[in-house]
Amino acid sequence: MKPYTAAGLMSFIFPGIGQLYNKQYIKAILFFVIHYINFQLIFTNKLGFGFYLIAIVWSVYDAYHVSKQKFEK
Repeated sequence: MKPYTAAGLMSFIFPGIGQLYNKQYIKAILFFVIHYINFQLIFTNKLGFGFYLIAIVWSVYDAYHVSKQKFEK
């Protein structure tokens, strides 16, 4: 498996893990916090689910493209 595919897959499983894999620690913390807030919103009201999907897509996209840029250098 190529590193950028692994980074995207890790972020799909849990947002922020792909950023940790790419050594982007601030982004990883940001995605962890966003994931936690969305998780709380899902249980208090249903607004969190839409935001959760957006956060996952954003996390996967970011992890994949950053890793691909690093790998191709």
